[in-house]
Amino acid sequence: MAKQASKLKGYDNVFAQRLRTLMKERGVTQDILAEKAGCSRQSISQYMDGTSVPNVDKLLSIAEYFGVSTDYFLGLSDTPTNDKDLQFVCDYLGLTEKTVELLRASQQKAKIEKLIEIMEVSE
Repeated sequence: MAKQASKLKGYDNVFAQRLRTLMKERGVTQDILAEKAGCSRQSISQYMDGTSVPNVDKLLSIAEYFGVSTDYFLGLSDTPTNDKDLQFVCDYLGLTEKTVELLRASQQKAKIEKLIEIMEVSE
């Protein structure tokens, strides 16, 4: 259990790293996130530098705002999606969300091409 707790402490903890990355990628300021999560800008700053971690309610609010799973924020999954099926496939196969979506799109394209072929033959 102590091993799990250490993952949530310090600047390099998984939550702080992923929070900083998402905020940077999406151009979200501490003030904006604080307003959306219902906490102070100072709390967000502490989450970002790893000196504090959010309670369950704040964690859920932050995850919902970014559209990612709490498992992703806690380091239980490397796949950010809220879609549990997609998250399982990605984690199980070691693929990214984008790769799985491309495979899914490719499969859909193949089905459409097959349908067009059938329709052309029946004309």
